Amino acid sequence: MAQTRFVRRHLNMEVKDVCSSLSNIVSTIENTLVEATGYIQSGSLEDFVSNKVGCLFKVIRCYSDEFKRLSIFTKRELDDFCQGHFRESGVQQAVADLDEAEIKWEEFLQDVDKGLLGSNDTSAALPRAGDLLTLNTVLTDARTQQEVEIKTLFRGDPVLLILLRHFA
Repeated sequence: MAQTRFVRRHLNMEVKDVCSSLSNIVSTIENTLVEATGYIQSGSLEDFVSNKVGCLFKVIRCYSDEFKRLSIFTKRELDDFCQGHFRESGVQQAVADLDEAEIKWEEFLQDVDKGLLGSNDTSAALPRAGDLLTLNTVLTDARTQQEVEIKTLFRGDPVLLILLRHFA
């Protein structure tokens, strides 16, 4: 049933619309990187993270808007469509541009991480995807900016724990 709905949505997507959406995403990533880099160069990395990091959410918003416009729900659906139409040069170029922009995005975020860590390379101590965390793991509470152990968040009430990586 879900596969049938996905196929119907696929049939309604036009190659030109997908290429346009990918182009919009690439432009948003590039413009956001220019803006964020400008903030960092005119101030400090710490000031950027404390006060200007919200500019990065433009990329998330753009992805969301373009997915809605294309009537898709996941990047996997977008990838599947592009893979099925990859022989078309417009799709090939749009996918290559997006891949390049996403690499630049990831490099920027890694540079921010490294800058925040400073010369002390403690990255080995940072949790990675798939790592098990103990209740003694220290995190920053987004509401209070206080460092807290995970166990202090569990006080008998249900808890939704969201681990944010790279401000997104």
